[in-house]
Amino acid sequence: MTPRQVRTRHSGRGVLPLSSTFDTVGPMGRTVADVALLDSVATGSAMAMRTTLRGVRLGVPPALWGGLEDEVATVAHAAREQLARAGVELVDVDIPDLFALGDRIGFPIVLHEAMVAIPRYLRESGATGITLEDIAAKISSPDVKAGFGAIVSDAYGSEYPDASTCCAPSSSDVLPRTSGRTVWMHSCSPPRPFFPRRLTR
Repeated sequence: MTPRQVRTRHSGRGVLPLSSTFDTVGPMGRTVADVALLDSVATGSAMAMRTTLRGVRLGVPPALWGGLEDEVATVAHAAREQLARAGVELVDVDIPDLFALGDRIGFPIVLHEAMVAIPRYLRESGATGITLEDIAAKISSPDVKAGFGAIVSDAYGSEYPDASTCCAPSSSDVLPRTSGRTVWMHSCSPPRPFFPRRLTR
């Protein structure tokens, strides 16, 4: 698992960037305890202590839990059951127009900002003489090659101004107002191809 960190908690130095808007560096591990240990080592802070989950509400968008591979579904649903036994309230609730918002915001921002971020990273790292076209030519995965082709051609450049000022709905728009904490929980496997149809034709 990996937590969604605040952007200032871990340094992004030395990490290949894609988007100055979305990039967030953080630890990944098999268990929460592993992640807490990695976070403590990386930040030089005290290791996070175990806390009760009773009273925590997790919003679970069903649209993000469909079409999972069998192994992913087994692990993800086991995690849900374990959270429920620990006292977490799981609330099935979808975000209106979720995929439309993702298409409008995600790809235009990430694939346009990467066109600037990657060359800047290469220059600052002293890797001279390497272009986006050079990188694209060495990519073997069809999906990744299609996405990187959108970076090279700036396929989303005209949509970037709108995407960078568009706001997604707040949690109060999709969850009833209640006391206590509410966070979002989604599966780790996307329910559709990662890149839009227009990049894979």
